[in-house]
Amino acid sequence: LLAALFYTDNNRVPGSLTVCLKKLCFNGYGQGDFLKNNKIFSEFELTHFFEQYPSVYFKDNPKFNEKTAPLDTYSKSFPSISKKYKKLKNWTCEECNIDLKLRENRRFLHAHHLNSKSENGYNDLKALCIECHAKNPMHEHVKELPDYKIFMNRRKIISPKVRFLVPDS
Repeated sequence: LLAALFYTDNNRVPGSLTVCLKKLCFNGYGQGDFLKNNKIFSEFELTHFFEQYPSVYFKDNPKFNEKTAPLDTYSKSFPSISKKYKKLKNWTCEECNIDLKLRENRRFLHAHHLNSKSENGYNDLKALCIECHAKNPMHEHVKELPDYKIFMNRRKIISPKVRFLVPDS
């Protein structure tokens, strides 16, 4: 469970770990100054964690630790699967129903994984416009993409009742 919190989008996510450390006051984390907290964070290991919080608190011990946890990565075939899935959904967001059929708007429709990036079955995908994609947990980073800003600017110029995106002139 802990390892899953720390590994998303192919990177270790320090924010998730610091929240857990602070919540548990692990080794005094959150009680000291920045340097002490930084030392506790950088030296964190799951084995030390489970020494303090024995497995009686958990159903199962994790299969992986912070060094051996597998990365959740896209398969090589994902671009093709993604395109086929979005075409199957008629280039329409499954959340807000915005129509992104125009070729210049298709880049704003993403194939979102419901579970794992390595699961590419259609039952694990959802076609979402970039705005709806950014609203999903752990997807706030989508708001930093240049396409997000372009999409939001284009969306401002259309009526909320219109369900398609008008490209820039």
